[in-house]
Amino acid sequence: MLTVLKIGGSLAEHPAILRQLCQEFSALAKEYRILIIPGGGEFADIARKLYKNYGFSNIVAHKMGILSMDQFGLFLSDIVVNSFVTYSLEEIRKSAKGKVPIFLPSTSMFREDPLEKSWDVTSDSIAAYIANLLQAQKLLLVTDVDGIFYEDPKKKLDAKLIEELSAQELLSWN
Repeated sequence: MLTVLKIGGSLAEHPAILRQLCQEFSALAKEYRILIIPGGGEFADIARKLYKNYGFSNIVAHKMGILSMDQFGLFLSDIVVNSFVTYSLEEIRKSAKGKVPIFLPSTSMFREDPLEKSWDVTSDSIAAYIANLLQAQKLLLVTDVDGIFYEDPKKKLDAKLIEELSAQELLSWN
């Protein structure tokens, strides 16, 4: 059974929390098969800023976003004990308990990427796509946001937390 942990890049802004989480991921790997897929974090923020300032194509922006995931993944590989970076889905399929593969998606996604080339496709979307390809039993999104909200709680302090959400309800959202 494989569990995919997508680690939000924004967690890098909280060093103590991220280090603690990385220790916990290493401990979990002793008993469970896990895979880490990194977010883009500050690296993706730079790509967004350049996109806004220069207006280059969505294809280039999408690829820069994917490369930002690779950069954050390399960073994570240095703080997750017993981790290794991989570009290979096959290597992930063969991985055993005890080691923590960190998937750097650029090679795989540049070869075959059926996803829309826009900022609507995020590292969360890519993690879900990869989890599906690997037939993972679970996908956990580890972020600095405490759940799913109707509105961005960082922008609107009284944003309401969604207590429960079915897949059907989620799919019905625009």
